[in-house]
Amino acid sequence: MNDFEFHNPVRIVFGSGKLESVGTESAALGSKALLVTYSDHGFFAEVLSRIAANLKAAGVALTPFYGVSANPRISEVAAVVA
Repeated sequence: MNDFEFHNPVRIVFGSGKLESVGTESAALGSKALLVTYSDHGFFAEVLSRIAANLKAAGVALTPFYGVSANPRISEVAAVVA
């Protein structure tokens, strides 16, 4: 077996009303955010709208990418990067 080191600091904020803190939580990490989801998001369009509004209010520039598929191909990842 090869030697390796893995460091994965993860912080999950979950609970009632936590969506409203996405802007301030994001602003603590930087001034830009990439929101990635699939293209058919009708049932949670309001959630996406609230996320965008909270990011804007916190001064975080949002770049949405609403075209990813399940198990995306490398070409889709390249499109996001571009």
